[in-house]
Amino acid sequence: MTAHPIAVGNCISITVPKLKLAEDGEYNLTAGRYQEHTGFTNCVYDLVKLGDVAEIINGGTPDTKIQENWNGDIEWITPAEMDDSKGIYITQSKRKISKLGLENSSAHIIPKGSVILSTRAPIGYLKINENPTAFNQGCRGIIPKKDILLSKFLYFYLLTQRENLNSLGTGATFKELSATMLKQFKIPLPPLETQKQIVAEIENKQQAIDNARRTIDLLEREREYFGSSLNGVKYEEVMLSEVCEIKYGFTDSAKEKGNTRFIRITDIDNNGKLKEEDKKYLDLNKENKEYLLKKNDLLVARTGATFGKTLIFTSDEPAIYASYLIK
Repeated sequence: MTAHPIAVGNCISITVPKLKLAEDGEYNLTAGRYQEHTGFTNCVYDLVKLGDVAEIINGGTPDTKIQENWNGDIEWITPAEMDDSKGIYITQSKRKISKLGLENSSAHIIPKGSVILSTRAPIGYLKINENPTAFNQGCRGIIPKKDILLSKFLYFYLLTQRENLNSLGTGATFKELSATMLKQFKIPLPPLETQKQIVAEIENKQQAIDNARRTIDLLEREREYFGSSLNGVKYEEVMLSEVCEIKYGFTDSAKEKGNTRFIRITDIDNNGKLKEEDKKYLDLNKENKEYLLKKNDLLVARTGATFGKTLIFTSDEPAIYASYLIK
């Protein structure tokens, strides 16, 4: 039987079968424990319980007072080592435990390529381990059944479910997501080939994002270098109009056809590049001929939500610039 929410006055109550309350011998009366949670409302794939497609492993900590439990060769992960800034994978831990520490605690080793989920302080950090690894009680290890579930697919899906996972946590001092609740958590299960395609698409997009960030970082360093390179250099400050010709653009209505491109503010993208789609045109004549652009002319948007946006004109196509731009 399933738990069902019902309205009681201005509140929401959840009715739970008696047998469900006694499940696993845990008489936990927190409503969130019995509410069904999934990440999809209109999912085209089967929704399955995580415990049916993966093994959930609890962590543990050897006695810190016994020196022989520590400084061995077994990796031992804690939630503090799992923040998002460190990427998908985790290879090494800050502390290591010994074989004796493993045997005399509730810690377990999970195989390479499993998913590690932090289940308290905080709930929702994720890593895929690159080596056989143990972990403390603030984590759960998830070992997918390899013939039906990819670790990376599970990793990327659970990343989207932090809010749901966190809502299932219970506890007065700090919230913890129990192994029982994690086993009941439902995930979509596409065919294995579809999982591979989804993972590949996510990784391709992530690669594009990473490349863009590297470009931004490089440009920021170059900007800082340019600014710092002027430190200590004596130079004369002049009015821009003394070293440049500054001129407003031409006022006219853009047309679908013509022999000269008509560049508007909306033709400049957020990266300062000239867009190639949705081009507009004018016919060149005596009145607008003086607004023809030359290569390396600099255009600046002078109004609107994107005023200050710039473009260095490098196209071979004849072009005139509109009145909301300054050359």
